[in-house]
Amino acid sequence: MVLLALCLSGCTWLLPQDMPHVANDPIAGPLAKPIAPRGLALVLSGGSARGFAHIGVIKVLEEAGIRPDLVVGTSAGAIIATLYASGKSAAEMESISRLAEGAMAGETDWLQLIRARSLGIRAGNGLHAFIAQKIGNRMIEDMPIPLAVVATDLATGAASAFTRGDAGHAVHASCAIPGAFEPVSVAGRLHADGGLASPLPVAIARQLGARKVVAIDVIYPPTDSAPLSSSVDVLFQSFLVQTFRLKETERPLADLVIAPAMHTTGQFGFKDREQLISAGEAAARRALPAVRALLVRPDTR
Repeated sequence: MVLLALCLSGCTWLLPQDMPHVANDPIAGPLAKPIAPRGLALVLSGGSARGFAHIGVIKVLEEAGIRPDLVVGTSAGAIIATLYASGKSAAEMESISRLAEGAMAGETDWLQLIRARSLGIRAGNGLHAFIAQKIGNRMIEDMPIPLAVVATDLATGAASAFTRGDAGHAVHASCAIPGAFEPVSVAGRLHADGGLASPLPVAIARQLGARKVVAIDVIYPPTDSAPLSSSVDVLFQSFLVQTFRLKETERPLADLVIAPAMHTTGQFGFKDREQLISAGEAAARRALPAVRALLVRPDTR
């Protein structure tokens, strides 16, 4: 899909209406009851443009006939998770991602939709509308694969796992970077980017009943070469430091972590899309024996 460069590059805004019937508690809603014993959850991290790598991992799992019982996504990962849970194949998501380069005439121009904008500028309702269009306006609870979209409740700082309601609206909230975009009202509460509370939401997958968890970690690591010459640079680097450290606390909760080896030329661009998808595919192929072993391993939880 197109990822989006997502969320850090321009999740879009519209002052949406409250989303009815959306769970604010991580274990509320239709997924409150544990999923089937030995159920497998696929957890997709945030990561801005690196989220393209999720597509490559899903491609390999599809080829191997491995289908999760639950998909949980944060920020950029929420976009891919929602498209995947709605029934989109990796090939379809890759085709959609080419919209970023204008490869599919007549479709939404993702470059225009999510290009980086100045702090505080509203960018319209493109992301919400795009997701709704691509998934046929499905509600979260109607997805072929159970789905949880993770955002952060700004009042409490807790992670909210949306398991019901308007999927486009939930993704919109999951991508709402503080300081760059307005928070999103969901069920009367303001929410922002899920990476603030749970950039790799393994704990939520466990709370929702997953007995086995494969997590895809595409979080940007802090780097000593990061530009820090402006207030925006400092803000972005601070966000990276926070999300990276938070991610490290949940990583051990997964049974298996797939972390593609990636080099990107920028957090917001699309020119690395094919390389990122390939990196995800390569990492998944290396991890496939471990994934298969996990699936047949007796459940000890």
